[in-house]
Amino acid sequence: MNARRGLPVSLARLAWVLGFGAILTALAWTKYANYLYDDIDHAMFVQALERALHGSTFLSIRGMSWPGDHASYALWLLAPLYALARHPFTPLLIQGCVLALGLIPVHRMAVRALDGSASAASATASAHAPRAAWGLVAAYLLQPALGYLGLYEFHPEFLATTALLFMFDALGEGRIRSCLAWALLALLAREDVALVVGGAGVWAMLFRPRTAKAAGGVMLAMACALLAFTLVVVRPHFTSDAAQYGTMYLALGDSPAAILRNALHDPMHVLRLLVGTPGNALDTQLKHEMMLHLLLPLAFLPLLAPAALLVVLPVWAEHMLSVRPQQHTIVYHYGALLLPVLVWAAIEGVRRVRLLGARWGSAAAWFVLACAVTGQVLWSPLGGFGWWQTRHAVEDVRPSVLQQREAAVRDTMIGAVSARPGVIAGFEFLSRLAARDDVHSLHHLLGGTYTYSSAPYPVPALVNTVVADWSDPRLRAYALTPDAGRRVRRILDANALHPAMAHGDLVEFLPVGQGLPLVARDPAQPDSGRMTTYDDALEYLAGIPRGTYRPSDIDTRLHHHLDRFATVSFETHWRRVAPLDAVYWMRLELVGPNEQVVATHTRVLGYMVWPVADWPLGELVTERYDWDPGVSLPSGRYHVQMRLARAGAKEPVHLRRGPVEPFTVAEFDVFGSGD
Repeated sequence: MNARRGLPVSLARLAWVLGFGAILTALAWTKYANYLYDDIDHAMFVQALERALHGSTFLSIRGMSWPGDHASYALWLLAPLYALARHPFTPLLIQGCVLALGLIPVHRMAVRALDGSASAASATASAHAPRAAWGLVAAYLLQPALGYLGLYEFHPEFLATTALLFMFDALGEGRIRSCLAWALLALLAREDVALVVGGAGVWAMLFRPRTAKAAGGVMLAMACALLAFTLVVVRPHFTSDAAQYGTMYLALGDSPAAILRNALHDPMHVLRLLVGTPGNALDTQLKHEMMLHLLLPLAFLPLLAPAALLVVLPVWAEHMLSVRPQQHTIVYHYGALLLPVLVWAAIEGVRRVRLLGARWGSAAAWFVLACAVTGQVLWSPLGGFGWWQTRHAVEDVRPSVLQQREAAVRDTMIGAVSARPGVIAGFEFLSRLAARDDVHSLHHLLGGTYTYSSAPYPVPALVNTVVADWSDPRLRAYALTPDAGRRVRRILDANALHPAMAHGDLVEFLPVGQGLPLVARDPAQPDSGRMTTYDDALEYLAGIPRGTYRPSDIDTRLHHHLDRFATVSFETHWRRVAPLDAVYWMRLELVGPNEQVVATHTRVLGYMVWPVADWPLGELVTERYDWDPGVSLPSGRYHVQMRLARAGAKEPVHLRRGPVEPFTVAEFDVFGSGD
């Protein structure tokens, strides 16, 4: 390749990197700005980078030092970059840029495969190979698994995805020092990267020329050494009951020795678990779909390189043998180590097709692109058709109008967080607060234990802010009994915290006065005489609806919509007449003039913080609520209906006496500009 041809190719690669990196980071910013990162991971690693700058590894969000959770040594390499802009979005920016760089080794490997040359320099001289190689690059960027990896939280494994691609590229071209350097960088991302690097080392020892065989031996030694160092030295030193990952492999045994013994005794059971879960049709379907979601966008070409597929087998086993269904789908980050191996194997498959002739190789490359487009249409994190996809994206990428409006509310609540020590927050707030060394995740407090652990969660002694969306479905999963709300109430009472700000179920508790009367005794409220009793224990006083409808002034960017987007404010009145031990969910439906439901919302009666089971026996209680349906309302008369359900119950609540559900809790009129 002469300099005149080389420069345009390099510039083209740079343009592709910048373009894809810009798209990925723009989508990440949209998610971040609208509080759509709704898990613990991003916040946890932001705090890890922040603590690294202070010489610490302890994470208050996780309740342990991060090397005892996952040995992501690369965090120390990323910390100086984070220090240049200490902002929660910086790790996401780095992640997007590094993933974009992965297209460079993909292009280099594709050029060699399509030209039939061992050298990217000589291969690029072909007149036709580069164009088809760009098709493979586009196919890589369109892999649904790559999209989910780039847009579901921040994880250090992204570094391994790109480093492994560079490693395979260098190994294929015989650049041994470069190969070993990329292998070492990949190993620093997480301890299980050793499974891929070691597997690639074994592959090189078996199938590559003599010089590469030596490199393969070094790679295997590096992988074994780092894995041993992590498991023998680092993990025991930082271990904590807050992480009990041994329970992930209970299908094989309750200890490493038992797992090995059972695997040797019944290897067929292990093989069955690699492709399905006996007795669990749903999990079996997830495993089948994961194979489809990874292989179809690559036109199943990795199957033409079975020796290369052996490299991916250990990581595939790591995920498939786990009892966690999350590891059996691409919608999280679990494709991080699988994807680079399969892309490399697919390019090896293209190389084999090319043996039939150059035109066959080019056709195979373009066919891969067509399959990648199909995969993107079907399973994109941006909202594909979702065919043959049981588990869809768990986080939104594009915000709804309601999410945009609520982002402004959350910004205001973040600005009001007390500067004094101690903050407990819902998932979406955590990353903005992760720079603090005393921030805690609300789901630990609600559940009473750490994530994936039976270890009791130690309640923080000093708390000055509690903020969350108390209707978040993921938080509701931790609050199926009144004990969850009681744990929160003890924190609030011990620190004299009261609701200082509320918008729907977004409620922030601060050390202020008496706070907003969201749930309060109401002895002045007269009985309406129209009562319905739930489960013979909770009375609903079905009085005349007194709801009001008022424009929202939360988000000034939506002034031109304020006559169509509004908040419905209403009260409901209750009386507990017998002991009960249940949490109730309130299902709201906004019904339009044509009697069609135009918006729905599910929340916890009592805001999760004041469980119904603890309401004073025999006394009237009023709950006040503001609901922003987040939809445009044409002119007409509307009403809000309410139903109750018992959290976690398989059977519906029992009703007796009085009116029957659904109950109308608010009525209002919407007038157009000409009305």
